[in-house]
Amino acid sequence: MLERWERLRERKHDGTMLIAPFDMLAKANGFNILQYALDVYGQYQGISGAARRSWAAANPKKLEAYIRGYREGLAWLFEPKNKDEAIAIFRRNLPQFSEGLANQSYSVLVNPRGFAPDGALSIQGVRRVLALGANTASQRRCSLIPCYITTLDIMRPRNANEPGEDGSRQATDLFHQLIGA
Repeated sequence: MLERWERLRERKHDGTMLIAPFDMLAKANGFNILQYALDVYGQYQGISGAARRSWAAANPKKLEAYIRGYREGLAWLFEPKNKDEAIAIFRRNLPQFSEGLANQSYSVLVNPRGFAPDGALSIQGVRRVLALGANTASQRRCSLIPCYITTLDIMRPRNANEPGEDGSRQATDLFHQLIGA
């Protein structure tokens, strides 16, 4: 995403799709936002981790540690007492963001429309990605879609009113399904 923003800023692209916080950075630098993807597509699983089945099967402990670490990082991020430190880390890694834009970014990313606090996948968002990918992806990428669709059948959507497993276990469940555990 950083590369997209940089190419837009350097006028190497006439336009691009950006996600938070880079859309805010573009707007602060005088670029126009034509439309938010959320308004056009609805929920979209824009950021997620992925691994080849062969790697996942050969490295189950590493993958589970990654998922656990990711979820622990999100829990830390969502703790209000960590906000100032989170923003400082953000600015160290993205120094082009002013203090105000970093605060605004935190507010956008650490809320129900930003990161999922428990790291759960949005099943509706994954379905949207697959639907869009089926229309635009290369043949190789499309061949992966059936794997994800069968995974969707065993996963429950992120919905607190639904009985059964909660969204916090979805990433681990997905891992076990992908490697056949």
